[in-house]
Amino acid sequence: MRHLAILLACLVAPPLNAVQSPPAARPPGDGRITGRVLTSSGAPIEGVTVSTLHFTEQPRAEHRYTATSGADGGYQIDGLPAGTFRVVARKLGYSGMTTHPGQIGEGVVVRLDAGAAMSGIDIVLRPTGTIAGRVRRPDGTPVAKAMVWVQIRQPDGKFLGVQAPFTTGQDGVYRLENVPQGSYAIMANYSARHEMIGKAEPAEYEDWARTFHPAATTFEDATPVEIRGGDSYTSIDITLQPDPRFSVTGVVVDGQGQTPRNAKLQFGSATLSGGANPFMPDGQFMLRGIGNGPVHLLASADSDEGVLVGFATVEVQGASISGARIVVGKPARVSGRLSTDGAAFPADARIRVVLAPPWPRSGAEEEDGSPVHADGSFRTAGIIGPRVVRVSGLPPRWGLKEVRRAGRILPDAQLTLANGQRVDDLEVVITSRN
Repeated sequence: MRHLAILLACLVAPPLNAVQSPPAARPPGDGRITGRVLTSSGAPIEGVTVSTLHFTEQPRAEHRYTATSGADGGYQIDGLPAGTFRVVARKLGYSGMTTHPGQIGEGVVVRLDAGAAMSGIDIVLRPTGTIAGRVRRPDGTPVAKAMVWVQIRQPDGKFLGVQAPFTTGQDGVYRLENVPQGSYAIMANYSARHEMIGKAEPAEYEDWARTFHPAATTFEDATPVEIRGGDSYTSIDITLQPDPRFSVTGVVVDGQGQTPRNAKLQFGSATLSGGANPFMPDGQFMLRGIGNGPVHLLASADSDEGVLVGFATVEVQGASISGARIVVGKPARVSGRLSTDGAAFPADARIRVVLAPPWPRSGAEEEDGSPVHADGSFRTAGIIGPRVVRVSGLPPRWGLKEVRRAGRILPDAQLTLANGQRVDDLEVVITSRN
């Protein structure tokens, strides 16, 4: 999904004029890609900006080459180097995005040899729609600065916005334009923390849950909005639902029950993630703004023997929690090997194995991961608790296939690590989707 977000960021950049040859900063080449831009019925579409995004071994678009379709829908892009390209087409009122769960993306991937000419790379665009409405509180007052998203849910249960969110004005009105064809849940997010800027944050307060049209707190209870092409909805209103927030207080200690040095705490829940630092006296901490549900607490501290870590989970159900206790000790260590399922190992890729917590985290909290050496081995340390194995730095169309330990596949690529545990038989298998 991160790769899709990066691709979308490239696509929303301002369109360029037709390019007959790449600028000097781009890799030189004499390849060519030609095709047509058509409607689903086969009619040509004129004036479409066709972008050919050149990918390197890293999963991001390095260079962009563009052209504009003619009266017959045809386009031609010259001066292309050898490599992998994604060809996409953009015109206001049309979209080529596929938004079915499990098949989300846009464009056609083309592999071009040096000096080669690829023809027949046709792009089908479909009319888009508009969704508009108002975000209100239960008493009917409008909500300014709410974020409104067009969302689908993937097979793994995670939500994905298919375009950038809209921020409501003082009247609570939003308008989402150029929405691709598909079935969506329209969701609004608003936090009462906006109203607490510059004020002391209370331990408990009333907040607002992420709410789906018209007034649902779960995706299953949302009323879906269908865009079939050219549809325009003007009354897709959302009434925010209350979501009380509580505090979690506790203490971090070492194995002897003493306050460790330089204790830090990271936490994650369904509603919030972040850290508590500095601590109160004697290793105590307080987390504010926590919603109902499990809260994962990950502590670290310094000692003469190195970094200590600890993990605990508490359940918030309608009341604040006090007395949470996290005991820090030696971290777990994990080593293993990364391999492919038979395909040639991707050359020049800067692959890293990441053992990430399974709860939502901000980009700044994402871990760098452990580099994979030339022989496929990797080693990571300083971790504890539930972890999901991920692989970063893979080239386009490569992905994680499975994770095994002692020959057994780990469900959801997840394992749980205890203090001082040593795992040296992790097998991470990647695969090429070419």
